[in-house]
Amino acid sequence: MTPLKPILPLCLCGDPLCTIPYGYCHCGCGGKTDIATNTRLKSFRIEGVPYRFMHSHSRCKSGLTYQIEDRGYKTPCWIWQRHINQNGYGMMRDERGVLRSAYKVHYERKYGKPPKGMQLDHLCRQRACVNPDHFEQVTHAVNVARGLSCTITQDLILEVKRLLSLGMTQIPVAKQLGISQSAVSDIKLGRKDWRLTHPQLQEGV
Repeated sequence: MTPLKPILPLCLCGDPLCTIPYGYCHCGCGGKTDIATNTRLKSFRIEGVPYRFMHSHSRCKSGLTYQIEDRGYKTPCWIWQRHINQNGYGMMRDERGVLRSAYKVHYERKYGKPPKGMQLDHLCRQRACVNPDHFEQVTHAVNVARGLSCTITQDLILEVKRLLSLGMTQIPVAKQLGISQSAVSDIKLGRKDWRLTHPQLQEGV
């Protein structure tokens, strides 16, 4: 009598060459996954069967936490290889199990928590980088000004002001110039310390 084929393969990914042990996270991190309490086939969730991924590991690229890469900065970046949020920043759980930005966790492990009122600025301009030596403690105003100076040029600010003076509303201006409506609003209202970014525009901002 031919034995019945199992309904489910040993590995939920369905790859016969998979080397990830049953019940372990498929990002390769080595962590054990929880047991599903209900069934949802679209999410590879089957009641009584271990999850395919640990929480927040479903976008992992490999078993590595970060990959050392030359991204043009004076020293190599540590590019996060696990969960990346919608803003491009790596996410991880710290020693307390709290989900946080990976770069903050790595920085604090080496240098400690920044003083109250200070923020970490990505000197390499790579959001997925977690190299603690690629950050500088700065005030919120300086952090915002530096970020804006990377994307908003003096000519762009002047063009926004010109189009608004012609009677155009913010949404058409944003679409025409390829920036967000909130950026147009900030330029119009003088928010986010534009004077720090572009001192030459201090008059009339």
